[in-house]
Amino acid sequence: MPLAVDWEMRNRYHSLLQVAGTISVIVFHSGMRAAQGGWIAVEVFFALAGYNMFRSSRIETGWVRFLASRYRRFIGPVLLVTPVVGYLVFVYGLQSATGFLYLAPVMLQNTLPLAGTNWRGGDVAWIPLWFLAALFQLQILVFFARRALSSRGALTTVIGIIIVGLASRFLLWTCFTQGSSFLSPSEAARVFWSPFAHIEAFCLGALVALRRTEAGRLWGPLVLITAAAGAAQIIIFGSDPWTFGYPAGMPGSMQFLWGYTILGLVAASLVDPANRAAILINALKIPSRVDSCLNSLSQVSIYAYAIHGSIWFMLWTRLPVDSRFNPHGSIRHQVAANVLCIFLSFGLSLALQRILAAAKLVRSPQSSGSAP
Repeated sequence: MPLAVDWEMRNRYHSLLQVAGTISVIVFHSGMRAAQGGWIAVEVFFALAGYNMFRSSRIETGWVRFLASRYRRFIGPVLLVTPVVGYLVFVYGLQSATGFLYLAPVMLQNTLPLAGTNWRGGDVAWIPLWFLAALFQLQILVFFARRALSSRGALTTVIGIIIVGLASRFLLWTCFTQGSSFLSPSEAARVFWSPFAHIEAFCLGALVALRRTEAGRLWGPLVLITAAAGAAQIIIFGSDPWTFGYPAGMPGSMQFLWGYTILGLVAASLVDPANRAAILINALKIPSRVDSCLNSLSQVSIYAYAIHGSIWFMLWTRLPVDSRFNPHGSIRHQVAANVLCIFLSFGLSLALQRILAAAKLVRSPQSSGSAP
């Protein structure tokens, strides 16, 4: 007899996805070669955010209230990082960081160009926050299209989502790049940082929450298709095997058009709480203290994600050279640096949450409503 799935409540499986995904991105940003595929967790974040947005009746609120609630959700992590960015502007004179100070309050930091940034020189503190702006913009867009997601036929909706995603990225490619099948890092980032690169992941996650698709049952075939496409990229175009054929931003061989569709489908199937892995993990008997710890970590994962760039910059200025964003450095030093950054990111986030909760400035909800 299949185990029942509670679609309304937060579950251990989704908490594990949030924490593991956040750790993957932190390690990816360390520059460690073995973690070059860690950025793919971002697609899971978008799918999980779409799922959380539609899993309850909260989506039926008015647009002003919804906009305000989303803005309050995301502006906190941005404000947390702003003093660090201000310090970088004052001390190091980073021009791109100056742009962040102007655009972040209105959630447009993902429109800043990657060209001219200095990752190791301090821009690592704010660059990861493109995700919050893109997610905010995508949630607003989907809010106004929510009727279409819930009223049309499931197959028609899935096909429509994929067409919109492909078409919007094609327009970005046509209007904001030189039109080459291989994008520069700056051009690839422009596509990657836009909400349109992640339409499939977010909207398919929403369809899972609406129970209009059983993506979890297709997880196996989708993973095989994804692996086959990635292997082809490695063999034909010489991609780094550690990226699994999906380098960050997918700049080559028109992958920036179709690659996000494939990853979005896999992310939605992974987020589906009715997939076998989710049912198994949620049914495990583990100590309540471990469960509580996992839940607490998942609730602060958005803050850990937000501040990890600042922590990396701080560590890079003090750690041995082998640990400083060097893919060919000492593995021992890199692993130690990653463990320290993960510990500090989550530890400081937990401490901040307790301080704010004690001051009654925040509450501890059962669900954050978005990811990470």
